[in-house]
Amino acid sequence: MADTTALKKQIEPHVQAWLQKQFGVRFRRQTVPLTGLGTAGQHQFAAVSEDGKIVASVKSLSGRTTGKNLPSAKIDSSYAAIYYLSLVQ
Repeated sequence: MADTTALKKQIEPHVQAWLQKQFGVRFRRQTVPLTGLGTAGQHQFAAVSEDGKIVASVKSLSGRTTGKNLPSAKIDSSYAAIYYLSLVQ
């Protein structure tokens, strides 16, 4: 499995800066409360505006697997990120 930690450390600040330029408010990594389906919890997102009105998930995954297969687990993690975004208050 590819280690994308270094890529993540490069991509997230770039995305946060781009979002700041677009929306005129600073963004940072932050844990946000979640609600839905009768449960409550929290999740850490890569880019949350200072006022909490904008929440973004940033994925920095490599492409196909080393065996040239479709990266099904990576795709599943993207679906999970969308699900968590749907639970933001």
